[in-house]
Amino acid sequence: MPKSPEPDRESAPETAEDMLRALLERSGQSLDGRLRKILQSQTHVGSKRVTRCDLPVLSAESRRTIHKVKITLYGAKPPIWRRLELPSDMGLDLLHEALQTVFGWFDCHYHQFETVCGEFGDEAQNDDTSALGNESTVALAQVAEAVKDKLVYVYDFGDDWRHDIVVEAITPATPGVRYPRCTGGRGAPPEEDSGGIRAHNQAVLRRGEGTPLNADDLTAALHGLSAVIVPSLPDSAPGPAHWPRPSGRGMRSQRRPRRSANRLRRTGHPDPSECGLPRPLHAATGKRGRLPRYRTAVPHTRHGRPVRARSDSRDHAGSAPESGIPPPAIP
Repeated sequence: MPKSPEPDRESAPETAEDMLRALLERSGQSLDGRLRKILQSQTHVGSKRVTRCDLPVLSAESRRTIHKVKITLYGAKPPIWRRLELPSDMGLDLLHEALQTVFGWFDCHYHQFETVCGEFGDEAQNDDTSALGNESTVALAQVAEAVKDKLVYVYDFGDDWRHDIVVEAITPATPGVRYPRCTGGRGAPPEEDSGGIRAHNQAVLRRGEGTPLNADDLTAALHGLSAVIVPSLPDSAPGPAHWPRPSGRGMRSQRRPRRSANRLRRTGHPDPSECGLPRPLHAATGKRGRLPRYRTAVPHTRHGRPVRARSDSRDHAGSAPESGIPPPAIP
């Protein structure tokens, strides 16, 4: 039986890497080019690898809205977090300064932002080995467009302080309010160059959590970065050119004068309730109330001449007319 020819040992791949390279070369792509393309299409946000997105254009609405975000120091026990209200069009370079202020850092180390649109940092820190985008040209609304979007702020690559920034809400800015401002928080910040999050947690176990956080003090510390987004309305704002016409009881009450003025014009006597006296008794019912129109002892005047008072025609001959009821005594 003839033997099969032995394969060429020089052309046969020896390792799995050689086999993968050979398969990619047959498909027309090199291994390095394929891997480079995969890496360029993905980026890191914290410990997650996500698909990279193109940087969107900043919308005009973001100039009048705010991002309510919660910043949590990753790995801190007990938790250390701050809740801030930031302008939506705030640049990442200003966000870096705000985070340095509320967490008590001294800005003496490198930093960067990890977003779905790539990594951004200070242009002065960029070198040939890193591909950081310029943080001063990117706004918060561009890398966190919706609620629950996340980005990570990394400070001090040695101690590796990682701050998870999560968008909780996007709302219109309140007129007359300065942003950014701090609305809450917990935990004292770590000390600079303290060795990282594990060393900080051990130090907290020894000395305790510390004093409660005062959000107003942090807002005052942010005053140098804050500004009014929407100006407040003036106290005496002019009304509309045509006010809406009243309707219903409101319109009737505006057209008719007061009841006491009607009584004074009709009878010549003011309303007893205006003088602090009880209302007179009705002769027929014995109840207190306003006298009827025709029951008055003061004659009306018409064109300067007295008019005879009206009487009830139903009165029988032997009874006194109701028009003879004396008016209430007014002191």
